[in-house]
Amino acid sequence: MKRKVRAAQLSTLTQQILLMGKSGTGKTSMRSFIFSSYRSEDTKRLGSTIEVEHSHVRFPGNLVLNLWDCGGQKSYMDSYMNAQRNQVFSAVGALIYVVDVVSTEDENDDTHEWESDLRYFRDCVSALNTHSPDAEVFCLLHKMDLIEPSRRKELYMSRVQDLRKKIREVLKEHASSPNARDSMHLHCYATSIWDATLYKAWSNIVHTIVPEVQRFETHLASLADMCSATEIVLFEKATFLMMSRFSRLQRETQNEDMDNHDTYTVKMQDKNDTEKVLLAGLTGSLVTDSSPATKKGVTLSDDRFERISELVKHFKISCLESQYQVQALELRTSTFMAYMDALTSSTYILVIVSDPRIQMSAVKSNVELCRQQLDRTPPSPQP
Repeated sequence: MKRKVRAAQLSTLTQQILLMGKSGTGKTSMRSFIFSSYRSEDTKRLGSTIEVEHSHVRFPGNLVLNLWDCGGQKSYMDSYMNAQRNQVFSAVGALIYVVDVVSTEDENDDTHEWESDLRYFRDCVSALNTHSPDAEVFCLLHKMDLIEPSRRKELYMSRVQDLRKKIREVLKEHASSPNARDSMHLHCYATSIWDATLYKAWSNIVHTIVPEVQRFETHLASLADMCSATEIVLFEKATFLMMSRFSRLQRETQNEDMDNHDTYTVKMQDKNDTEKVLLAGLTGSLVTDSSPATKKGVTLSDDRFERISELVKHFKISCLESQYQVQALELRTSTFMAYMDALTSSTYILVIVSDPRIQMSAVKSNVELCRQQLDRTPPSPQP
C-alpha cells in the first residue's frame, strides 16, 4: 500500500503559471473569480497584490498548477526583469499576461500606456525564451466590456497585431542562440469579468496545459454515440472551467477554438497576419456586427459552453451558501433533456440529448459505463 501511495506522489506534475501585467489590470480579480468562487461584484473589494501571491490548484491527471500572481507595480515589474529574472522565469509552463485594454485606448493620440505594456510584454517573452523556451504564452485583453461596442473589433485586431510583432522581435533577437526557434505560440483573448468571455479564455488555457485532455476526448466521442447525445461538455470540478466538449451541431469545427494551431502560431519569417488570425479570441457576443451561427434552425452562440460554466458555478455557489452540495442535476424541457454528474474525482460531465426517444435512465447507465472505462484506462504519460 505504501508503494502505491509513493508512486502516486511521484507521478504528480507541477506546472508553474505566471499571471503578469501592470497594476490595476484585474489579475487578482480574475484569479479570485475563477479559482476562489468569488462573484464578479465581490472582486471590487480586492486590493493590489504585494510582490507575488502563490496559489495551488489541482487538475485531472495529478496536475498541480502553481499559480504566481505577480504584483504589477513598476518597481516589482522592474525587479522581475532584472534581479529576480532567473527565479521568476525558470521552469515556467505558461505565461498569462493581462492588459487593461481601456488604459491602452489611443483616441487622444496618447499611446504611452500601450507602449509601456508592449515593452513589459516583450521583456517577459524574451525572458521566457531564455529560461523556459517551451512555455505557452497567453495575453488577455481585459475589460473589453468598457470599450464602445463599435470600436472593439478594430481595437482588438490592432492590439493583437502589435503583440505578434513583439513575438517576432524576440524570435529575431534570439536567432543566433544555440536553441533558437523560428516560431512561438501566442493565444490572445478579449475578456471581461462580467460575462462568459473570461471563462472562455481560461477554459482554453486549461485545455492547452492539462495533459489529460486528450485522454478524455476519446471517451466523450464514444459516450456521445452511446447516448445519441447532441452535445457533451466536460468540466473541471472545482472551477467548472470547460476542459473539452463534443458537439454534433458543429462536427466540422469540433474544438476549432481550442486546437487551431494556425491562429496562435507566430512565425519569425511571416510579415503580415490575416484577419482570421487577428480576430481569433474575440468572442462574437462582444462584436456588434456578428450574429450567432445557425445549424438546422438552431441558433448557436460561440460562448454557450462558457455560459453554462458560469451558470452552473453560480448555482453551485448559491447551493453552498444554503449549505447544500450539488451532486447531480437533471433537466427536461420540450426540446431537450440534460444530465450533469461527476465523471471522475476531478471532473463533471454534462450530457445534452435532443432525441425524445432516449430515456434518462439510459443516459445515466452510459455515463456510469464511461466512468468505469476511465477508471480502467491508465493516465497519459507525463513529461
